[in-house]
Amino acid sequence: MKMNSILKAGLSAAAIALMSASASATVYYVSDCQAGAAAGCVAGNDANNGTSPATPWKTVSKASSMIGSLLAGDEVRFARGASFSAARLQIYNTRSRAATPLVFDSYKPSWGTGTQKPILMAPTGAQAVQFEDSGNADHDEGYVVRNLDLRGSGSSIGVFIYNDADYITLENLDISGFAIGVNCSESNAANAGSNARNDYITLRNSNIHDNKDIGYLGGCANVLVENNRFDNNGFGGGTMINRNHNIYISTEGTNVVVRGNTLTRSAVSGGVCGGVPIVAHGKQVGLVIENNVIDETTGAGPGCYGIQVNPGYGSIAESFTGAIIRGNKVINPGTIGIAVGSCPSCVIENNFIVKETSGLFVGIAMPSENIEVGVDAADTNLTVRNNSIYVTSPTYGSQGIRTETYGTGHKVVSNMVVFGSAASGTSCFSTKGLTLASFTAFDNNLCYSTGGVAYSATYSKLADAQAAGFDRNGQFKDPLLVAVPSAANGYSMKATATSPLLNTGNTLYSVISGTSNIGAYDRTPPSPPPTVSIK
Repeated sequence: MKMNSILKAGLSAAAIALMSASASATVYYVSDCQAGAAAGCVAGNDANNGTSPATPWKTVSKASSMIGSLLAGDEVRFARGASFSAARLQIYNTRSRAATPLVFDSYKPSWGTGTQKPILMAPTGAQAVQFEDSGNADHDEGYVVRNLDLRGSGSSIGVFIYNDADYITLENLDISGFAIGVNCSESNAANAGSNARNDYITLRNSNIHDNKDIGYLGGCANVLVENNRFDNNGFGGGTMINRNHNIYISTEGTNVVVRGNTLTRSAVSGGVCGGVPIVAHGKQVGLVIENNVIDETTGAGPGCYGIQVNPGYGSIAESFTGAIIRGNKVINPGTIGIAVGSCPSCVIENNFIVKETSGLFVGIAMPSENIEVGVDAADTNLTVRNNSIYVTSPTYGSQGIRTETYGTGHKVVSNMVVFGSAASGTSCFSTKGLTLASFTAFDNNLCYSTGGVAYSATYSKLADAQAAGFDRNGQFKDPLLVAVPSAANGYSMKATATSPLLNTGNTLYSVISGTSNIGAYDRTPPSPPPTVSIK
């Protein structure tokens, strides 16, 4: 047997197909010199064959016209330092596959330094990148778009995904100037072979900023929004500013993960945040929001909750069963840090919430608003554990953790709530409308204020709550943090060696079972994906 036959015998059919497709892939090049192009820019010509950096095409429209005829694994590359007007990539190809995607990327031309992403300026009212076939949905899959600067003129969408386009990776993009940065939308009715959904969508390592309405919008299935920067999206809402967001998980979604992103200046109007930085409405299954940093220190109004997962439509039955909100750092939001509603079996754990500015504030709240009883899912079996909440200057009615009104089987354990000063009507906890029987566990929490504060809205002192069965192992003690959380120390709530937070947490229901601590654990954010290769 020949050596190449031996090698092939040990490979899967898929691997062989991938190697064959890669070997036969063609790379096409595009270069133009519109506004914003680097000095020395050299434009291509649409009459060229486009298969060499020396013979590139000129326009995005030429490249777009060829997409339907490309073979699996082919690439279209735009010159770094180049700039394209009327740039609209309409992507639909029946040959591409998840294992052998079409790739849209950049390249270093001979005439430039290769440091500036290609600028694609979308036509007024049009998308820059559009994954969509016309009419009813036909399945297509396998695309990578990376290392591009997409710019709009105040309307439309930067990247639009529609009609059963699957396995799409968007990475290292700059998206600005649109109404919506990225929209993973819905679908028309399905033709044979289509499930009329957009599945396996990844948006990572990108900068989505200065889009008028929303940074990322959509539900879809098996979505990963990871390690992006969202800034100043949603500023154009006017009187509807509270409906604009940096990230908006909407309609029906499955296995949507929002992880490791940094979000600032969400829906800013009059200098303050007016819309929730990360919000989810509709019907979500498998939603995870973790290890994000939300910082609204520049100013936040009452509608600027840090994270909100709750009904918002009023016309459909909404639910968020099993949603997980963990490891997030929420800095200086408006009136609520994290809010959930119609969220059965949800887990809110290991979050850091800091409110430095004065005003009414609730760290964690269940229920949130807009719940239609008997229509939306009932709030049961909520777990709130190992969260750290520090409120510097509360006002009347402020609360650390609010679990009220609905449900049974809740667990509120091993949380730290600290108020930097006292205020009338302020309490660490509220269980209004619920009894001890509504909780599987309510214990091992620490509540503290330098000026004294009510333990809960029902019990003025910890001893009163303990007599009723709440927090029998709870504490009202100075947590002895290394320092007051602030920007200077990264809003750390690290405990000193003698802190009462250590080794006193709930041993059964805490984030770390066995001997555990009270409050959130400092965690290293997830490692970013491998560095994007620029050829």
